[in-house]
Amino acid sequence: YVLVQAAMSLYMKFLMSKVVVAPDLFGIPASFLITGLQQLVALGLFLTLRPMFSLVFRNTSLDRVRMNVRERAMILCLAAAFACNMGLNNFSLAFIPLSVNQVIRACGPLATAILQSMVGRAQYISSR
Repeated sequence: YVLVQAAMSLYMKFLMSKVVVAPDLFGIPASFLITGLQQLVALGLFLTLRPMFSLVFRNTSLDRVRMNVRERAMILCLAAAFACNMGLNNFSLAFIPLSVNQVIRACGPLATAILQSMVGRAQYISSR
């Protein structure tokens, strides 16, 4: 995972800042367009692989999961946050060095752990 993530970051940095688009114009200035295309490719892969997954795991409980409206809204918010993360990361690759970008991305799990401990503590205190 780490190697694929690093390779993808290097490739996107190359695309955003070094590709010759026109004379005296380097880098593709449409980072959100590239992110959208990546999302469409991921959707295409999902739509292709989902029927195969259903055929292989036809008789298991994984095939149908019932979700209420709140759970669907939570998944939609998570998907939107993930898409924004990808888009803003690609956008930042055009402006900051790759090393700074990787340091910022590496701090993500730390921020998640801190927020989880704060939210978990608040829930524990409110449930007492």
